[in-house]
Amino acid sequence: MEKYKKYIQDPFFSYIMTCWAILGCEFIVYFITQTLHILDIYHYVIMIAFWMSAFMFMCHKLKKEQGYEIFTINTQPTREQFTHALVIVALFVLFTNLLFGGLKIIQYVKIYTYLEYIVIVLYNICELLLAMMILVLGQHLIERFTNDASYMYGGSILALTWALLYCFVSGFGMGIYMMAMAISVGFIYQLLRKNAKLTFILFILMYLL
Repeated sequence: MEKYKKYIQDPFFSYIMTCWAILGCEFIVYFITQTLHILDIYHYVIMIAFWMSAFMFMCHKLKKEQGYEIFTINTQPTREQFTHALVIVALFVLFTNLLFGGLKIIQYVKIYTYLEYIVIVLYNICELLLAMMILVLGQHLIERFTNDASYMYGGSILALTWALLYCFVSGFGMGIYMMAMAISVGFIYQLLRKNAKLTFILFILMYLL
């Protein structure tokens, strides 16, 4: 336990746990909206406002206290690396199709109105912003102490935080699925040479498709 103490005491660990807690706050909001019989669409709107505000606050806090910005690394992957990343996304989307019986984006259109669909997409993107922050900060945290940039630490930390929430919300099966997604995104992040902007775009495609 003593050798892990340095990780827990590091400020970046606190940032990761804060992001995780912010995501977990949806439990509280959901309980309140269900108790008050508020429509689901308003729940999504509340979470969009809360998560976006929290993300901007965390970005400001990181820049002010640590001089760190998660989307500033603009290293460009090679064409081959980007192609490999697209293949991973395509395979994961294919796996999702087989698992859920079609593209999620098409199923959403059938279930929701256009306004509801737009709100839900924005809700998902806001959630992914915080998940992406956990991934990037997790990778940075471990690399600070190990000086090893070859392993996808961020994806593993994302699987043990964000994806783990799905085990409680949607069951063990969905939790395992989300953990697989977190690991895949962590691998893509490494493959794209830690270009968070490109990784986030592919993350959105994996999640929404």
